[in-house]
Amino acid sequence: MDLSGLDPIIEAIRSGVSVGVRGTRSRTVPITGVQPDTWVGAPVGVIDFQPDEMTVRVRAGTSIAELSSELGTRGQFVHGIDSGVGTVGGALACGRSGLHRLGRGSIRDVALEVRLIDHRGNLVKAGGPTVKNVSGFDLCRLFVGSFGVLGFAHEFVLRTRPRPLAECWFVAPVSEAEEVARIQRGFYRPSSILWDGREVHLCLTGHPSDIDAQIAGSRFSWQPVGAPEVPTDWRQGTVRPADVASIVEREAGRVIAQVGTGTIHRPGPSARREEQPERRGIVHRLLAEFNPRRLLNPHVDTESL
Repeated sequence: MDLSGLDPIIEAIRSGVSVGVRGTRSRTVPITGVQPDTWVGAPVGVIDFQPDEMTVRVRAGTSIAELSSELGTRGQFVHGIDSGVGTVGGALACGRSGLHRLGRGSIRDVALEVRLIDHRGNLVKAGGPTVKNVSGFDLCRLFVGSFGVLGFAHEFVLRTRPRPLAECWFVAPVSEAEEVARIQRGFYRPSSILWDGREVHLCLTGHPSDIDAQIAGSRFSWQPVGAPEVPTDWRQGTVRPADVASIVEREAGRVIAQVGTGTIHRPGPSARREEQPERRGIVHRLLAEFNPRRLLNPHVDTESL
């Protein structure tokens, strides 16, 4: 493995100064007023794409555009890292699953292997390049969404999937929670259902004729639309899926819910999580183990994890 691009990162960490990883700053990160003593960048490049195995090995600093272009030659993509700007490492560090979590799962599911630099400057590997790798603790999921405070990931093996023949968005006026539940039950594996208390945006993927048949058999007045966008300055939170209906009905027009996942989008900047002593205890123990001196990305607000 070529380690030449990692030498500056390892040297900086071993020197005992605080170190921050700088990407393209395309994603919002919860920050404090602390700044690291030095900034480093992640290595770039798609190392190995195995379309038959549906895996790709890629360096953290690789742009999402470059990865998407490489995978697109064989009609594949990586969920959560298939569009937009930024880097692969940045997308995984932030851990946002996007609007398709209902049908495609969490972005944490795509990471099969993570290679990283720990707080001592040592090279560490978690996971393995095969889908059936199940031995030991699943540390890959732990590092996805950790904003780089548990280690600096420099290389990943990611799970790919076939790009669907068609992806279609539709909208219909819906104001009752019971109707939303009927929509969720009435379609075969919808990729996304968004509800703001007034209308539902529905995404179906697959063969165009199957999508047309499902829409034709529905009792709702669906109209084709482009993919909706949640404003970039809205914050994202997670609640129990069973609580989504009451929240949306109470705040109709002021929130957007991803039905079936418990994800709620609200106006305003990211906020600290509601205090949960058990959760905070876990976060503090992880930081004590993986970043005891808080030298890795000290600018990240760990109270938001």
